[in-house]
Amino acid sequence: MNLSREAEADLVAQAAEGGEDAFRRLHDAYEKPVYGFIRVRSDSDDDASEIAQEVWLKFWKSAKNFDSSRASCLTFLRAIASSALADYYRRAPKPGPILFSDLLRESGELDQDIEIGDLLARLTPRSVHALPDAMKRIAEDLLLRVTFGGPSPPHQLITFGFCERLGWKPQAIVDELAATQLVSLERRLEDEYVATSEVSEQTVRSRFQQLRAKMHSRLEDVLTEAKVRDIYHALLNDLVGNTLLRQYFTRDASQEISHWCHTVRRRALAQVMTSRRDSGKAAARSPACEINPPSS
Repeated sequence: MNLSREAEADLVAQAAEGGEDAFRRLHDAYEKPVYGFIRVRSDSDDDASEIAQEVWLKFWKSAKNFDSSRASCLTFLRAIASSALADYYRRAPKPGPILFSDLLRESGELDQDIEIGDLLARLTPRSVHALPDAMKRIAEDLLLRVTFGGPSPPHQLITFGFCERLGWKPQAIVDELAATQLVSLERRLEDEYVATSEVSEQTVRSRFQQLRAKMHSRLEDVLTEAKVRDIYHALLNDLVGNTLLRQYFTRDASQEISHWCHTVRRRALAQVMTSRRDSGKAAARSPACEINPPSS
């Protein structure tokens, strides 16, 4: 159901007055896009369904605050969904999700007291679009740095990027990209980031430099974990860029890609946490600053 701005404004006004039929029409019109927005930012179908219920309940209660001159109804619903996501995972923390306020503080470019607590985001590039415009570039740059500058293997980083930035489903990656060399996939992914990123092309290219360089290295030289090296022992002497994505599949490929994406997030989160601990230790070792009055 496609609604004009005027029609949805009228329906929201009726819903704010308790109009159940108007509320049902809005629900029918926006149920799927709202659920889709939540699902890509949540950990499971069950979580997404529960959060979606909360979103519509909050919408029912806050419809009176909707201003059609400032945003569409769908944008208003997405803002509620961002808040509901934050509330849900704050109540029931799970491995992986992290507040953007935590991540942004690692950049050293924002005041420590800034609060973005209503915006929960897993460590995904698309989550950046939920942030206020003034913060998008800082967040995007930080996510690029901690993700693509991290220790994850190239094939995992590439599939993570296709899933999270380009919105590919794991099975679609298997069906359409499995026979493609990693060097081609890296180039395509990097170009897509340049085209869609909130930061400059120069910044994107610099953040991808480490991954790009690995395309010309032997796999043996870029795999740091002994367990992973054992899995791909037959490929260790090959140049990373010359290997095909399908050569990294060892079981159900679609499930394996989902696992890789989770692993990339986990490693990036661990990197952020380690950085925070190191910064805290350094601060504890530093002597307190003394401010002396100026000499007369």
